[in-house]
Amino acid sequence: MRRAPSRPPWALLCLLLLCAPLEATADLRLAIGDLAGGRTGRKQLIQWQRALKRLGGVRIQSTGDFKKQARAMQAQDVIPQDARALTDVCAVLEVDVVVYGSVVRADQRTWPGSSADDRVMLVSIYSGKDGRFVAEEIVEVPRGRLTTAVWRQAAVAVEPYLGEASVAGAPEPDMRFDTIPVDPTPPPRPAVRERTETPEDFTPGPKHPLFRLHVGLALLSRDFDYTAAPESPLFAEGGIQYASAIVPGLALDVEAYPLARLVEGAGRGIGLGLRFEKVFLETEQTVTGPDGEQTVATLETSHSHVLLRALYRYVFGGGAEVFGQLGVGFLGFEIQENPEYNGVSYTYLTLGAGGHIPLGTPMVAIDLRASLLPYVGVGDTVDELGAEASSLGYRLYGGVASVVGAISLQFGVEYTGIGTDITGEGRGGRLGVESTDRYIGARLMGGYRF
Repeated sequence: MRRAPSRPPWALLCLLLLCAPLEATADLRLAIGDLAGGRTGRKQLIQWQRALKRLGGVRIQSTGDFKKQARAMQAQDVIPQDARALTDVCAVLEVDVVVYGSVVRADQRTWPGSSADDRVMLVSIYSGKDGRFVAEEIVEVPRGRLTTAVWRQAAVAVEPYLGEASVAGAPEPDMRFDTIPVDPTPPPRPAVRERTETPEDFTPGPKHPLFRLHVGLALLSRDFDYTAAPESPLFAEGGIQYASAIVPGLALDVEAYPLARLVEGAGRGIGLGLRFEKVFLETEQTVTGPDGEQTVATLETSHSHVLLRALYRYVFGGGAEVFGQLGVGFLGFEIQENPEYNGVSYTYLTLGAGGHIPLGTPMVAIDLRASLLPYVGVGDTVDELGAEASSLGYRLYGGVASVVGAISLQFGVEYTGIGTDITGEGRGGRLGVESTDRYIGARLMGGYRF
């Protein structure tokens, strides 16, 4: 007895048809073509790949393999703009979707309210089936920090376009492995959002430095005039006139702005500074012996200067800067012990301001600074002058500077003047009236800022 053929399992066929798209989605292959700009590297690339993988139904193709294949097909310089070239590379690797990321500075004109340290990430999505540009999204990067939240947002920005990008909008091109011609006029990317901009549309805004370090050569010359009272012993000619030649030394200037990456607005300019100078020289003194014969004695001499400052610096667009400072300094000029003059050590307060003025380009700028020394104390070295001393000083600086990226060069001349009124009896019974101390220095320094 023959059995009648059974009916087709329509329910099973429908279930298989419904599951087919899900299976295709699960096999979707995605490659990051490139990640550039900002402080991006292999670590950031891996973080973005992990975030994309967490979307589900996505398998990640190695970016290294993608670039290697593009080089093998001589297409590294034309993708992703050349759709045919991009399609050929994706066909070999069986890649369905290609995304590109570029971290650029946020433009104040395009993103009102953004700070100088804010960045945005441009995420571009391409179809691996036909090389078609699908969409471009912008992910905000507050303060330029590529955090886990930023990579998660960059992955979410891609997700809505995966289905469209994984399906060809036109017949697939034939496989080609020969040299791919460069299209001289690649088609422009269509705008997909009102605020979408290409990297060329973003102009750098003012960037506040976090740290500055300058080291170099210091040159110094000192003139010291001491007027003694007529009845003062030791000084037959009425005082001391000391002058040194221009001598070399070392200079160091460090500035740190710990809030530059932590707060917004004007508070970023609060910082601390340290300046150090050291000069070694010798002083020659004419000594008259008991028999009236004169000899020249060489006295070891040193100059040291330390200045600690609280700073405030404001950076404008175009590289212009203004700053103010409040500090305490220690300035010592010591000469080997002798009957006439052993030098003096100053402790002073300084209050100053200045500016950095580019002359049309950051590569050429003028630095101007002026400071008042409202308090100058001489401590125990007052004996070299008299019993008591009241001093007041000022400091002027002018120079030129050049900034190329993170590298900067400075050359300038500084003048420091300190006037002192003297009363009472000092070492050896000397009686002083007044003194004037003048320091003329030049500094040639190179530095690094970031």
